[in-house]
Parts: sequence; structure tokens; C-alpha cells
Amino acid sequence: MKIINKNELEHKQLINSKSGELYSFSHVVSDFFGSRQVFLTHDIIAPQKRASSAHRHSYIEEIVFVSKGQLSVIWGEQKRTAQEGSFIFFDPKETELHCLQNETNDEVETITFSLKRQDDAVIYDNSKTWQPPTLETSRLILRPIQLTDAESIFAYAKNPNVCKYTLWETHQSVQDSLSYIKDYIFDYYSKGVPEPFGITLKENPQTVIGTVGCFWTSKQAKAMELAYAIGEEHWGKGFVAEASKVVMDYCFKEFSLKRIQARCKVENKSSSRVMEKVGMSYEGTLKSAIFHRNKFWDMAYYAKVIE
Repeated sequence: MKIINKNELEHKQLINSKSGELYSFSHVVSDFFGSRQVFLTHDIIAPQKRASSAHRHSYIEEIVFVSKGQLSVIWGEQKRTAQEGSFIFFDPKETELHCLQNETNDEVETITFSLKRQDDAVIYDNSKTWQPPTLETSRLILRPIQLTDAESIFAYAKNPNVCKYTLWETHQSVQDSLSYIKDYIFDYYSKGVPEPFGITLKENPQTVIGTVGCFWTSKQAKAMELAYAIGEEHWGKGFVAEASKVVMDYCFKEFSLKRIQARCKVENKSSSRVMEKVGMSYEGTLKSAIFHRNKFWDMAYYAKVIE
């Protein structure tokens, strides 16, 4: 990995003598890629967010141009700053994992130059970021989700019955489950948030049968929200309530919480029963609180509060 800062580019820029326009893209990019076809992607990275979890490519070279703002570049154990106007070069011959992180309070915009990504293998390693601990109940092991769990997550997430009342859609392929892990779960882990744990049976801890976790609704109010899902074949066995109780106990203690809430569409009676089983109290129903799947839904809210 190398960074060419804006001030280092000035002597390499080409200037159109008639218009005064500067041409540095073509010079820098062509030096790196030669005459090969190059694809451009425009991205916006929100404040205090990562562009992705730590990863590397199997063979795709890549240049990232910081067109607006300032990025932190994390490459293995190194961390450097790329200012606006900088080019960041990634070479697959170097095997260290990398990621880009916006540590500012403003949006950062980037333009990525890369070769065709088809068949390129992106290797992620979530071991370098925070992960929730492994928790146990009498029947279950709750553990961090890994990329290798995509197949078992897809096995239940593809079931329309499981997704009937969820706010997420039925997974159509294993790639949907991989995206859920990489873009949703790993993003929460990178921020130290236990959303979610994988629910596994003690006799088969390799297979995830569902998920349960908590995410922040208000750090100032010390409040989180509980969310869960489980495969249809495991309904009615008390697994979700069993898993939720231990996760709530962990979060109340670990994050010094005052409140954990949960919500569900009012039609989802089984989810309401779980909330009651874990000691939550019904607080009310918000009429037409969300618009989802082309209709309005009333949402029932429950919570457990430490007095």
C-alpha cells in the first residue's frame, strides 16, 4: 500500500494551457494500470463509518482517490491519513488486510479505480476487529458470526415463513447472506456492538440456527434494542427466549444499560410472547408506525428497565 498526497502530485499534473484544467487522473491511473480496462466506482462514506471490514483481494489492483474529505487508511498494523486529493494504491501482492475508515464528522467521497472484479476473491478477516464474547445457556452456545456461517444463515433466511413479519427480506441466495454478514454484522462488530450473536445448539456449534443481538437506540439514555430470528424447525422450543435472556444480561452489565426495548408487528404474536418471557413489559402500540411491503403496520413495543 502507498499513498500519493495531493502536494506530491503537483509536479506530475498535466495542465491544459487553454482552459487551465488539471489532468492528474489519467496520468496516475495509467501509470498504475497501463492500457488495461478500468472500472470506476463512486462511494460516500458516512461519518465514523468504515467503507468495509478488513479485507484483501486475490488479484485485483485498486486505486482509491479521495475526492472529498479525509480518510484513515488501515493496512495491517499501519494507519495513515489520506487527505482530500490523495491517491491510495492497493497491490494484491501485499497480503496485509486493509480497510478505509472515516474518522471525521463529515461525509467522505471516494472514486475507486479497479480492474474487472469478476472472479476476484475478496478475503475478509474479522479477527482483527472487536467481536462479542461466546455465551452459553443450558442448551445453546451463542457466538460471533463468521463468513463461514453464510450457508447456515441462508438455510433459514430463505424461508418466507421466517421472514413473514421481519423488517428484512427473504434471502434469495447465499450471496444475500454473505452481504448480510459483511455489510451489516461486521459493521456493527467494528463499532463494538453485539448485533448479533449466532444461536447454535451445544451438540452442533458449527451450525447457526438463528441470531439474537442488541444495538444502540440511544447511548445517552443507555438504551438498546433487542432483535432476533430463528429457523422454522426450531420454533416453539423456547430457544429464542433462552438466548435473549443471556444476551440481555450481558448487555445490561457490559454497557451499563438502563433500558432494553424490543418491537414487533402486532400480528407477530409469537414474538410478543418472547418479549414477555424475557421479562419485558408491554409499553404500547404505535399505529401505522412503519410502511413496509406496500402497507402500513402497527408496531407493539416492549421494554425491560432497570430501576
